[in-house]
Amino acid sequence: NGETETGVTTFLLNREIDKGAVLCQTRVPIGPDDDAGTLHDRLMEAGTELVVETIGKIAQGTVTAVEQPTVDPECLKGAPKIFKETCRIDWRQPAARICNLIRGLSPYPAAWSELSRPDAVPVGVKIFRAKAEACRPGKAPGAIVTDGRSEIKVACADGYVQIEELQIAGRRRMTTEELLRGFKEIESCTFR
Repeated sequence: NGETETGVTTFLLNREIDKGAVLCQTRVPIGPDDDAGTLHDRLMEAGTELVVETIGKIAQGTVTAVEQPTVDPECLKGAPKIFKETCRIDWRQPAARICNLIRGLSPYPAAWSELSRPDAVPVGVKIFRAKAEACRPGKAPGAIVTDGRSEIKVACADGYVQIEELQIAGRRRMTTEELLRGFKEIESCTFR
């Protein structure tokens, strides 16, 4: 969602979900290159340290439980279930939104799109890393622009999404440069 900060919390359990009194918290910044995998690992480390800190404070009797404030349910962000179609990239969206979807689903389950090739059955492509390029695209959403060596850009609503790492169905995960060494007809394809 483009958030720049997250964190971990230890709290007391009660009968309601996530409503127990807070014991300790740690804020964790979300960097522009973080994805779900890198953030997971950093949160796991921060959570481990926070549990040790919380147990120490409980043992010393220095922890203070703070009741969570009542929040209007309309202000809460949900954590919806992720289905295959949830992961599909809509190239009509803004570049930043597409890149956030890619980051939020990488490495698993991964954002995906179909690569449509002339006279061939469309093939699924998972995209793991990408960067947004804001500009006037001049191409229809899903159109591919490439230099044939190191760059694949896909037109979207407000610019391009530059793909850095991807996996075509049935192949291994690779960088754009690796793909372009063996897939010269990419310019005749489109993402849909």
